Amino acid sequence: MSKVQNNTQSIENKGIISKKSEDNLHNESTNLGAAKGAKTPPETPITETETETEPKSIICPIDIFPSKIQDIINEAHLTFGVPKDFYLSGVLAAVSTSIGNTFYVQAKNGEMQKASLYCCVVGASSTGKTPSLNWCLKPLAKIEHQNRKDYDEQTQQANDDDSENTTPKRKSTYLTNATTEALTERLSKNKEGLIYHVDELIRWLEDMNRYSKGGSDALTYMSFWNYGDVVSQERVTKSLYCENPFLTIVGGTQPKRLEAFTKNHATDNGFFHRILFSYPESKILDRNDNRMNECHYENYSKIIDGIYDCKRWIKTPQTVQLSKDANSLFTEFCNNILRPNMRDNQDDNPLWSEYLGKLEQYCLRFSLIIQVLFTLEKDLPELQEVTQDSMEKAMKLTLYFEAMAAKVLKSLENPEEGLKGKNKGCYTVLHESGFNNYSFTEAVEYCKIKEISKSSVKRYLKNYEGIFHAKSKTGIYSLI
Repeated sequence: MSKVQNNTQSIENKGIISKKSEDNLHNESTNLGAAKGAKTPPETPITETETETEPKSIICPIDIFPSKIQDIINEAHLTFGVPKDFYLSGVLAAVSTSIGNTFYVQAKNGEMQKASLYCCVVGASSTGKTPSLNWCLKPLAKIEHQNRKDYDEQTQQANDDDSENTTPKRKSTYLTNATTEALTERLSKNKEGLIYHVDELIRWLEDMNRYSKGGSDALTYMSFWNYGDVVSQERVTKSLYCENPFLTIVGGTQPKRLEAFTKNHATDNGFFHRILFSYPESKILDRNDNRMNECHYENYSKIIDGIYDCKRWIKTPQTVQLSKDANSLFTEFCNNILRPNMRDNQDDNPLWSEYLGKLEQYCLRFSLIIQVLFTLEKDLPELQEVTQDSMEKAMKLTLYFEAMAAKVLKSLENPEEGLKGKNKGCYTVLHESGFNNYSFTEAVEYCKIKEISKSSVKRYLKNYEGIFHAKSKTGIYSLI
């Protein structure tokens, strides 16, 4: 039995892959490939349970982490009531940034990848996206604070010495606001890499081409993501050059804003395909008085600091090879699961086929991140290779993000399915009842039949403009 088969069966035995999804992953020849002839993203491959009234949910695979990080995420989840998925993405982003350009991973065929990630957590307002990411990135924010403090002190010292030859270098690790040009400049001066944390990723998308009408900003961010790319920008006042820049991006968005990720040809140029979505079932829970033990943050901070400190003594990027078993497992995973699915969807659903292609690259990146974490946990003297165990965990994480991407695309095909409560009521009255042109006053009057308040109608019309209806300059709404 192949290693991939063993791994798939072990996952299945833990109840992570449902029987229905298992059937989608098997074909006649390999007993592992994706279902032939699939025209839409495959059904969620990693699920818990499904009932007639509750949709199946995707299990957050925090067991890909060392036990200490699992304990930290579980404690945070119990304390704050925030989905574990938000912490999963936050921890991955933090570890990715701490690694930076210190380590690369290489498969047997010579393919190289870096640990860079583009992560997006998806959840309604007040479900804990921002606090969870802030918590995960706090160690990096502290490093950035120290970087700024050191720079200010060195600048002051240089001014006091009145020397032209002691201009200090400004080191950056953590940014929350920057134009593409400013970010490129920072990356050109920070070879180790940095993280761009955008609270609302919609702001990043909106700002992306504000100063670039030709749409080159999206291409620049794709080059930041690619391994080995060179970014060269010519401006009137300066010339910017980055060789293999390292950038991790993380932030959140609301389900109703997901459509923005597919606008402006984002699905045509490959920009959308590089984003890892975490879109768990999330609810606004009651407030509690639980308090997280400080030791959990201290332990987490030591892990991030320990990885980041490697940059102090490793000046030349190190290449980490896949072990023989890890490489065989990765090849089987690609050839028996990812690539058959890519071929099946290449003509009728190219977006999904292309997205799976990027997940193949991400699988290598995940294996590097996971191997670094376990090397640190076991206090090994050096990072020698990516083991089979780390690759198995990377595959599991890849399947998770595959399932999440399928969920995002499904929600974009039928956005009305995600509506609940008053929003669902407004949609039912205004859209399904066939009122094609109406004013705000008329919409309020129509929605009285379901006892929907004026303020709720106002929020619905504002939040879903451009999705379910358009608004004219004269204030008349029409269905899309």
